[in-house]
Amino acid sequence: MIRAADCGGGVVFEPQIKSSIRFCDWMAQVMGHVARAWYCGWTPRIGTELSREYISPGLVQNLRQLDESASALAKTLIEARQVATALSRKSSFLKSDKLMNIDDRFELRALGQKLLDIDTFIDRFGIDSKALLPFIRMFKVLMHNLRGQMLTDLGKESAESYNQLAQGVGILRDWIKHTLDLAKPVAVKGACVISISRGKELV
Repeated sequence: MIRAADCGGGVVFEPQIKSSIRFCDWMAQVMGHVARAWYCGWTPRIGTELSREYISPGLVQNLRQLDESASALAKTLIEARQVATALSRKSSFLKSDKLMNIDDRFELRALGQKLLDIDTFIDRFGIDSKALLPFIRMFKVLMHNLRGQMLTDLGKESAESYNQLAQGVGILRDWIKHTLDLAKPVAVKGACVISISRGKELV
């Protein structure tokens, strides 16, 4: 089957025998969507190639559990972004990262320690939920590749990294919501029924 242009184009191969989509295959579609959002700047609609008949009760159960962890991770990343932004903003008013008054030093140290505590907490999500492990690995890569030399630059780059990860987790949650909505029971439309008595009148 040829994929529509507004869905990315290309060819899609559909199996002749339909079977329920596995959780790992579902996650592969999600991470592909996240990768395009991060590096291509273009994304298809959520769940374009996902059909209701492929969704199993087991997948629904896994997604409900994952949604709780993803929601907590999203909130943690937003908090980390706010702290990193505060660190960058505070340090931007300093003439030097080394020479400052005691109050400024204590405040910057407190912000830095809070950020370290949040980073440690973020790492735990990869241990508690294997599905979130790709985001945790990307988090470590982004933190490792920070290039800033000054506190202002490091805080700004960190905030951008947290924001990127939050965007990715947001896409994951959109996929979860779309899939769970797709799996909800659908009311069967009433058939047009003609009563027997009326049928006799029509004869």
